Amino acid sequence: MFERIMIVGITIIWIAMLLVLIGLFGWWLVSELVAGVLNFLFVV
Repeated sequence: MFERIMIVGITIIWIAMLLVLIGLFGWWLVSELVAGVLNFLFVV
């Protein structure tokens, strides 16, 4: 019983970490795209 709880807890922590990483990478990607579009607009 205790081992199952440990496995579930570790799995939840891994999923949460992956979601945080994906979220941070997504925000970085969006900010890079926005900066690129703004630079393109100002240059043109």
